[in-house]
Amino acid sequence: NVQNSIAKMASPICGGAKISFERVAEGQVALNLRVEVPAVDLKELLLTLTEVHGHEDLPKGYGDVSASPKSDRFPTFDPFEQIEDEIEFERPGTELALQEMDVPNEEETVALHDPKPCEVSAASVKVLRRHSSWVNGVAWAADQENKENEKIVTGSSNHTACIWKPSGNTQWKAIKTLRAGSTDGFRALAWSPDCSRLVAAGMDHEALVYNVSGPEHRQWEASGILRGHGDILRAVSWSPCGRKVLTGGDDKTARIWKASRMDPLCWEQVAILNGHCDSVRAVAWRPDPDKVRTQNRVVIATGLADSTIVLWQSHVAPHDRRSFEVFATLSGHSGAIRSLDWAWDGTQLASGSTDATTRIWHCDGWQEVAKLEVGTCAGVKAVAWSPDGRKLATGGADAILRVWTRGDLHQWNLAAELTGHQSAIRALCWSPDGGKVLTGSADRTARIWRVDGR
Repeated sequence: NVQNSIAKMASPICGGAKISFERVAEGQVALNLRVEVPAVDLKELLLTLTEVHGHEDLPKGYGDVSASPKSDRFPTFDPFEQIEDEIEFERPGTELALQEMDVPNEEETVALHDPKPCEVSAASVKVLRRHSSWVNGVAWAADQENKENEKIVTGSSNHTACIWKPSGNTQWKAIKTLRAGSTDGFRALAWSPDCSRLVAAGMDHEALVYNVSGPEHRQWEASGILRGHGDILRAVSWSPCGRKVLTGGDDKTARIWKASRMDPLCWEQVAILNGHCDSVRAVAWRPDPDKVRTQNRVVIATGLADSTIVLWQSHVAPHDRRSFEVFATLSGHSGAIRSLDWAWDGTQLASGSTDATTRIWHCDGWQEVAKLEVGTCAGVKAVAWSPDGRKLATGGADAILRVWTRGDLHQWNLAAELTGHQSAIRALCWSPDGGKVLTGSADRTARIWRVDGR
């Protein structure tokens, strides 16, 4: 009971840890909690830990497995990126999924956790097991003419990305494994709007652009390298037209890339967004279907480790898409921004942060119009709007997929909490039809969840 109680409390904080006990005296036990993180995240961890002062007692009710730690007593940093062979933490009553790469994907039925009536129907999940490391990025490509040509890509830290396609009505099969990724694997993935190319950010300073062709999309050619960032590359995003790529990294810059006119296989850097005060952890290119709100200007959002969101726009000069200026800074979060996503019409921006909240910002004055939270200290690492803009999916350190539905501009309802992952959700996206959500986790699996509205 004691171990389960401590493990239950550690889960939202760490997402994974080694917990051991040592009897030090009669009636006294020493608890050792060991968390291993990559060196690149050590600075962030130390900065967060210094914000926790004193040695206060555990919150009241710590012995109750159902008790949740209060966010003001624990750091919101999530050191879920442990060394692969050291992951021993298990969610109480479950088994940690560490399957080998050759294990086929499977289907399992799960129940909604505290479902809200008339919001989201019961869900089933397809578990995609091909990776032997954390699944850092996921992306779902559409085919409007033939749904059987839909494809999913999942990228992990172990040098591989897997491409999946439907196999029958309910199953998915891996049709190709990319092993020519960057030095240490894949950190973020994004399909181009026409789904003919994929940009994949590595665990280092570079990103690769792949061209996809051939029967069943089996031919993948690394057609370009985006090289220029001076530190770790964190996020990628395509322009709505599909001709440019936006990247952000720890060198405190965001950069825009475009295929060369002379050689389409050669990508060149066309703009640098300088002036950020901290690492750029998330980027998003604003869609504008009618080209009216932005007056034909390009609008870009960057999320920083210092908790702010910076909005950039191209200069007024006609056809000047290489010079950008800051026109708004959004403040409200108290933790690093980990994810950004625009609604389909570009009127609203969603942001997820390590402060355990998701916030909605509206283009009318760029004010915060809604704050989504559930009372835990688990950071939000991934957010995504449904294609119709009526639902929002969020995932984070507590390994729970949450689906929110919009009542009005200021009111959002928690429609479902879906459990199944055994460690932090690191990435998620919606299916093109809006009926499913694809998640990638530090438990080395990806999962497909059905979240149809009734």
